Amino acid sequence: MLSSGVRMPKVRFGSPIWSRMAQFALVLVVLVVPVDTLAVNPTVSDGVVITDEDLSYSFKIPDFSYSDGDPHPLQKITISAGSGNGSLELNGGPVVLPQDVTAAELSGGKLIYKPLGDDHGIGVASFDFNATDTNFEVSVGVNTITINVRPVGDTPGATNATTDEDIQSTTGLKLSRNVADGAEVSHFKITNITNGTLYKNDGATQIGDGAFILFAEGDAGLKFTPTPLHSTANGSFDVQAATSGAGAGLSAGKATATITVDAVNDDPEISGAVGSQTMDDDATLAVFAAVTLSDVDAGDDLSGGVTVVLSDATNGTFTAGSSVNWTEAPAGTWTWGGADAIGTVEAAIQALVFDPTEDQTAVGGTDATTFTINIEDANGGTDTDNGTDVTVTSVNDAPVISGAVGSQTMDDDATLAVFAAITLTDDDTGDDLSGGVTVVLSDATN
Repeated sequence: MLSSGVRMPKVRFGSPIWSRMAQFALVLVVLVVPVDTLAVNPTVSDGVVITDEDLSYSFKIPDFSYSDGDPHPLQKITISAGSGNGSLELNGGPVVLPQDVTAAELSGGKLIYKPLGDDHGIGVASFDFNATDTNFEVSVGVNTITINVRPVGDTPGATNATTDEDIQSTTGLKLSRNVADGAEVSHFKITNITNGTLYKNDGATQIGDGAFILFAEGDAGLKFTPTPLHSTANGSFDVQAATSGAGAGLSAGKATATITVDAVNDDPEISGAVGSQTMDDDATLAVFAAVTLSDVDAGDDLSGGVTVVLSDATNGTFTAGSSVNWTEAPAGTWTWGGADAIGTVEAAIQALVFDPTEDQTAVGGTDATTFTINIEDANGGTDTDNGTDVTVTSVNDAPVISGAVGSQTMDDDATLAVFAAITLTDDDTGDDLSGGVTVVLSDATN
């Protein structure tokens, strides 16, 4: 109801007043802003990240398990608290709480955790955080990221060793943990074994290149056998520490153990002797024709002495032509007196020709002689070979008539012992003339 005495103006459609009211109503409609009734808070979760000892870790968005039902992208995380060892850095500087870290910084790896040197363990460090999306909605509550650091071996230690050529080492080669490591280093990895063979402490169990051995086995000390056959090349191998026999926690650094191999005098060697040689007692034989002499030590000679000894001096001798520069003293022992070079001595031995004593036994009988060669180099190394033996068979020798006198004269009424000076001999021991004896006149009528 309108109050008495008040008069309202009459407004007609199309009048100026109506037009102004219509415009006012239209403005009210345009300025109405709708309210977003679907807004949802983002969510994140507790998480665990793992890095290796002495290795930094760069955080990424997935580490925070971010999700949003709107969906609105992550705008930032806010770190509200932190604890433990190591340092948390953003863009190269320390994190200052509370610290906002944008999604772009996370994607770029700008949030980094750096563990303390040689530190490792479960839950070494942690920090609390929440997340804000691009609609400025914040995750509910506080979540935590826990950082675990796996142990990694530091460069281990290894002692060196010294041994002689061809001889297995007996000391040294003891492996040890780095002082920064503890029982977490349970194994050693062995690589790059050179110039020999590596064994465990028993000297028999071989360690292959690339093998893992237990800490206790390395701590006991290893054994090394140099390359055989007189090599003097120094040996070596590399060692890394590990937290398992499968290579976990393998140290980046390597220790190298060196084995110094000392040269020693090697004995000269005689080879090629031929046994069971046979000959007749009226022949000669180069019994050492196949014998060779050698010494692996460069420049070594046989100035220590060379002899050839017959087992029985009565069985024969060496021909004069073949025994130049040899001296027999005592009987049956021949000593070389010429130049000492190995090649020269070898040629002199090969040239010796044996001349057996004839007719020592009855025809068909045998004598056996063993020849022993002794050589000594300039540094006291020796070799002896008695592999040459010869069996000599006595052969039949023809009997000999001597002393016959020719041009004898006599009268036809006389007699004459025309064979008075004749002698008969046979070199063969025990031989006789049972084969027959005849005397034949050229003319029986005389």
